[in-house]
Amino acid sequence: MKSYDYWAKRKAQKMYEEMEAAEEVAEEIAQAYSKASAYVNNQISGIFDRYKRKHHLTDKEARSLLNEIKDKPSFQKMLNQLKRGVPTEEKKELLAALESPAYRYRINRLEELQHNIDGLMQSVYQQEREISTKHYISASYDGYYQSIYDVQSRSGYGFSFASLSSERVDRLLSSRVYGLNYSETIWKNTQGLANTLKEELLLSVLTGKTEREVASELANKFGTGASNARRLIRTESNYFYTQNELAGYEECGFENYFFIAVLDLKTSEICQQLDKKEFKLKNAQTGVNCPPMHPWCRSTILSGVTREELAQMQIRACDPKTGKNVVIPASMAYPEWLKMQQDKYGHTTINNLTKMVKNKKTDQAQYQKYKTYFKKDKDFKSFESFQQMKYTYVRKWDSIKKELPVLKTKKFLSDNGYSYVRTVGKDTVVMAEQPVRIKALRHHAAENIELRSDRKAMTLENAQKIVDEAKIILYRKTNKTFKFVAEQGYSVLNADMELVTAVPQKWRKSYDKYLKGE
Repeated sequence: MKSYDYWAKRKAQKMYEEMEAAEEVAEEIAQAYSKASAYVNNQISGIFDRYKRKHHLTDKEARSLLNEIKDKPSFQKMLNQLKRGVPTEEKKELLAALESPAYRYRINRLEELQHNIDGLMQSVYQQEREISTKHYISASYDGYYQSIYDVQSRSGYGFSFASLSSERVDRLLSSRVYGLNYSETIWKNTQGLANTLKEELLLSVLTGKTEREVASELANKFGTGASNARRLIRTESNYFYTQNELAGYEECGFENYFFIAVLDLKTSEICQQLDKKEFKLKNAQTGVNCPPMHPWCRSTILSGVTREELAQMQIRACDPKTGKNVVIPASMAYPEWLKMQQDKYGHTTINNLTKMVKNKKTDQAQYQKYKTYFKKDKDFKSFESFQQMKYTYVRKWDSIKKELPVLKTKKFLSDNGYSYVRTVGKDTVVMAEQPVRIKALRHHAAENIELRSDRKAMTLENAQKIVDEAKIILYRKTNKTFKFVAEQGYSVLNADMELVTAVPQKWRKSYDKYLKGE
């Protein structure tokens, strides 16, 4: 009999090939999602282009008209409010615009596109189901015949065996692993994406988002859908391969199997605890004692080897710190292997390395976010140095996390013509780098001037006077607004220099702290 190390490497290679095949299938399915995304974005482009050409409106004009609308109920509420009371010229103009053929046309086009999305995602479902089914059938036969071939090669004896029946494959295709079979899971994912897309389109049209903004948000939704499809393919591939591997071992006359986890820091806790444990073939249960134990599971099974044989054999495992291969006993279970690493490098080091491995994806996104603001810091020269700093130098990382919001605020201020002075409580005291001119009134500001008795005098001219005579300017990060505070009141502007509200009031003593720097 050849060494366990040899057969372990063969098995690892076969699992790698299966995952590579699964990845190729996942990429093919991702292309279906990508094409669907391109179609929707093309349709959106058509809506925006026709709308602008026919009615001679710009994206900015559309946003200005609809910027107070957050959803369909609020749109109707706004219409009802406009219809009540004494109609001013401004109210008449806004009401006419919202009830115009131009806006109705846009809504009708939206409804048409929403209807098309249902058909589109039905097509994606059919493609994903067809491609997945072919792959799972192939994985089933691979798992069955490969297990028998390995046993024959390992023993040196050839023997006859039954063919894998198509009925067994069909039963597996219909089986429910985690409450749903793979076909039902695909349907759930695609229909969930369809509903999300339709909701996003509604909000985008009602709030007057630009074509680029809508396209970006929908592309992210499609990306999430493709990621869900990839996770399903990888997990279900393991399931079909393992189930028929069990059948192959059973055909060879074996009664038991070993659960085999990967000896690295990515391995889940549940797979760690099951590593090298022995189970009856007849008692194999997916998610309990047989892979896959969870999404993205990499664990496998092995049969035809006794525990005594394992104890006499050796395998190679990767050192978690150096990355070099080391020889260890084949019977060593994951908890033993982990303790060996902890004894060698210390618990803290291994814990940090584990976090680096398991948080790699989120850390990469975090690294891209932070390095824009800390690119001169040596710990941000590479992703590796960033992770080392994050998990080793905790105090520095805590300091950086506290500093980031300030740096982001300073950049936002600079991009909009303001400079940072200091932070006081929830507010940031700023200076305008050049004279500020109010460009327009938001609907909320116009409505307050018209309806509230204490605001009648707060015309655009008076609001501008407050801006010009302001003693302090306060930036509120939560809603990205600027409060210009003067003796006679305050004016609140957004980053587009639009008046959000204007309030007449005497200078409050509470504002003194901003001037004093308290």
